[in-house]
Amino acid sequence: MTLALTHSVPADINACELTYIERRPIDVALAEQQHLNYRKTLSELGVEVVNLSINKDFPDAVFVEDAAVVVDEMAIMTLPGAKSRRGELAAWETELAKYREITHLQPPATLDGGDVLRIGKRLFVGRSARTNDEGIRGLGQVLHPLGYHVVPVEIHDVLHLKTTCTALDDETVLVNPIWLDTRPLAEAGFQIVEVAHGENWAANVIPVNGRVLLGAGNPYTSEKLVRLGYAVEPVDIREFEKAEGSLSCLSIIFELQP
Repeated sequence: MTLALTHSVPADINACELTYIERRPIDVALAEQQHLNYRKTLSELGVEVVNLSINKDFPDAVFVEDAAVVVDEMAIMTLPGAKSRRGELAAWETELAKYREITHLQPPATLDGGDVLRIGKRLFVGRSARTNDEGIRGLGQVLHPLGYHVVPVEIHDVLHLKTTCTALDDETVLVNPIWLDTRPLAEAGFQIVEVAHGENWAANVIPVNGRVLLGAGNPYTSEKLVRLGYAVEPVDIREFEKAEGSLSCLSIIFELQP
């Protein structure tokens, strides 16, 4: 069974960290409704959703993906590039220990889970304002003995790799090419699909049980994916986009072990 861990919207989300976009007011009530609809959509697609309130005093707590990288064998607790977020880790470690053995990255490594795109045994990791070379190397040192291959990817002018690149399936990635170097993906043999022009936030999707969750407000990318044979499920998270958030940021999704 697939499990999604999520976190309730903090009351002070308007104090969240921002790096590349200007601050705009976030409607907290609307964000809560969008988060509820997000969870409902995952649940309707057969995902078991566990919503927590373990870090309610942290403005960025709803963006749970950054706290850990979860593979079949373990959960690697990250060390977020934004120091204000590091206090979130202890509660997540306690929660994730229910499902996986825990290991940690050590300073000076920094790594945000939003910079890590896992496709099978390959993990593409964005070198970003939040993830440094030591973080990429540290992740590789942990995972290489388990047969995983960690591949650095250059990104620029965007918060995370997964803001600009996610997997549609095991052979295909959706990208916004203005923010990343696609060569590592092409060299790995992936088919590359580009988002529609002007829909810069459309590259972050979540494939779930035969459907692809795509942020609402991206009609041309949606149409493109439908033409390619994907069943698209639009989900409105536009209040979270004001905080540089995307669909995948809002959950830690992994398979429960038998």
